[in-house]
Amino acid sequence: MLATRKLDRFGGYLRYLINQFHDLTGATVDMKAIVGTAANLNNMTAGGLLVFGIFAKFTKFHRQLALECADAGLVST
Repeated sequence: MLATRKLDRFGGYLRYLINQFHDLTGATVDMKAIVGTAANLNNMTAGGLLVFGIFAKFTKFHRQLALECADAGLVST
């Protein structure tokens, strides 16, 4: 088992986190986040993998939205 405080502390960016998650799952290593939204995420179940995928998509969406807002703010000044 690999324990991390929060998933965002384990992976610096989304691609790295997804790759590490995939490698750990392939090696049958259970990963557990101690606090945060993903505290009950279990990468050894279908439901856990689904939730991880949804979190990954929301994270990517949030990052892209922040970049678009920053660009819009720079253009308007």
